[in-house]
Amino acid sequence: GSGKTLLLLNGTAAAHELELVCVEGLARDVELQTPYYVWRRFFRHVFKMKVGDHMEETCWSIAKQFENPSLSKWKRYLPLLNDLGIGLAFPESSILQRLSVLERNSRLLQMLVGIVASAVSVEP
Repeated sequence: GSGKTLLLLNGTAAAHELELVCVEGLARDVELQTPYYVWRRFFRHVFKMKVGDHMEETCWSIAKQFENPSLSKWKRYLPLLNDLGIGLAFPESSILQRLSVLERNSRLLQMLVGIVASAVSVEP
């Protein structure tokens, strides 16, 4: 009733006119089990994931993206991306397995912020 949908539609149309990349996400106010649900489409886009891709090739391709200097410091934390629920299966080191839930979530969040910052610097 306050015009959020119209604002979103107009904003998306304006972004497309400026040839900006738009990635849509879906969320529900009752989605409690998967905290990164709304971001899944965004990260699939950033990682260039496609339906039917082989997991091993996808993980290799994502790891290659982390050779970029803006992401390289996060490369050792790649297995934390498994927690996004987008179908990744990076093998975990014993060090990552020993992280507390709080530390694991904190590192993942920092990593995701770094990925978003890197993505928007390349493709506004």
